[in-house]
Amino acid sequence: MRRRIAAAVTGAMALSVLGAPAARADLSSPAVITGGSVNSGRDLVLGPDSRTSFEVSFTARDDSGISADHAEVNLLGPNGHRLQADPVSRPVCAPVNSTTSTCRFTVTVDTGSARIDNSWAGTWRLWALAVPNDWNPATGEGLVTRSGFASVRIKRKSTLTMDAAPEPVAAGRPLAILGALRFADWGSGGYTGSAGHPVRVVFASPSSPLYRYVKDLETGANGWVLTTVLPDADGSWWLAYNGTESTSWVYSADDHVDVR
Repeated sequence: MRRRIAAAVTGAMALSVLGAPAARADLSSPAVITGGSVNSGRDLVLGPDSRTSFEVSFTARDDSGISADHAEVNLLGPNGHRLQADPVSRPVCAPVNSTTSTCRFTVTVDTGSARIDNSWAGTWRLWALAVPNDWNPATGEGLVTRSGFASVRIKRKSTLTMDAAPEPVAAGRPLAILGALRFADWGSGGYTGSAGHPVRVVFASPSSPLYRYVKDLETGANGWVLTTVLPDADGSWWLAYNGTESTSWVYSADDHVDVR
């Protein structure tokens, strides 16, 4: 039985990649995968040498019911990478009612693994296969797959430092702001910076709950940021990076500066 399902799964994945629907003998009432979730829709932010596990689930429906132990899940990522999932428990699919079941899996990511590097960062999309109780093991008819219906962004952790000088600063004199933006390097196991990333200078007065963006910058070599501003009031300064599909957003710690 397991060999038959494995062969059918391979065929179903090939059909999914080609965009063709899985065949079914009873076309009047095909099985369907109705929805799914990866890490409850939350981004995953991972530093170097980080190991984490998260849940992946999907719901499937068929008039005959869904097989309790025969379901498959993969996460399809950037650059052709793939993450496999393990069942949370047995049976892997728990019935909601006579026709519908929810299937739960666990995926583990270890950025300290030799096979994982920065090319794994980005959006990962869910591929799932469900097996109705009335599927045909001889032909594989009845299996249902669905791809791309849920996703998660796995991001490299960002760090951002900032220092303002001099403190205090004389009225009308420039205030220098020096900072560094770094990203987790899953290949080397450390943090690294590079040029061309957008960073904003932010200011907030202690007398106001609002903050304002003062200047837009780009990082230089190795992620360094250096600029000057002309402060006109006491307050806190910091740097902000909004992140990307593959790197997390981050704010530096604030630095309070008095103007005298």
